[in-house]
Amino acid sequence: MHFQTRSKDLGLDDKHAGWCITIFTSATSLMLFMSGMCTDWLGIRKSLNISMVAMLVLRLAMVGVGLTPGLPHRGLLAGGLLLLMAPFMAGIQTMFQASCQRYTTKRSRSAGFNLWYLFMNVGAAAGGGMVDVFRIYLKNHFGLQHPNVHIFTMGVVTAVLSIIVGMTMVRTDDQIVSPDEPAEEAKEDAKVEHKNPWQTFVAVIREPALWRLLVLIALILGVRAVYTYLYLLMPKYWERTIGADAAIGTLNMINPIGIVIS
Repeated sequence: MHFQTRSKDLGLDDKHAGWCITIFTSATSLMLFMSGMCTDWLGIRKSLNISMVAMLVLRLAMVGVGLTPGLPHRGLLAGGLLLLMAPFMAGIQTMFQASCQRYTTKRSRSAGFNLWYLFMNVGAAAGGGMVDVFRIYLKNHFGLQHPNVHIFTMGVVTAVLSIIVGMTMVRTDDQIVSPDEPAEEAKEDAKVEHKNPWQTFVAVIREPALWRLLVLIALILGVRAVYTYLYLLMPKYWERTIGADAAIGTLNMINPIGIVIS
């Protein structure tokens, strides 16, 4: 059976689309090392606002590229936009991790992490459902053109909502401490130092624990790579084996729903 290997959204063939997503995911992973230092330096509030405003602009640009079929070098432009998103995607991830610690006390930290992980998977499941709303429901019932592109439109809306929530609810970078914590410990815990990223980088690379962590990451890298390859490959596989109306979003919901239930 012969399948077309050119995307109807950005004009990329399978090979070039694979390179684009590989560069994007790799750059995001590499940027995670620096984004944590920048989050500590800028603070939670500034990091959130900068990352989400940048993602808003870049997603809007991606929608423009997707909705302009005659645009020269669309694939190259889309790949460039994805690469520009990488540091801000990394910044969002580290900002969430830092927030989980900053806005919980020692006693509530485990519960805070559990809730963060729970709602992260709830969001992943909801996102999968919205993908099928665009790709199947709105396309079939309302004639929506370029439904895959409008998944980025959904990303624009969520970026706007995140900016609004961040500006109205995130008002301080101070560490939360428990009222029953001893005064000296509470005072020490409440200290928030905004160190220069370079100073943090030098301190981190001198830690023996970092190099042990890198060895562990290298050992499990192959497993992680297989998992990443599968979740990137499966949507295209489902579309080409089941058909254009394959519920790829719903199928991608299976894993996060299973995590939420468990």
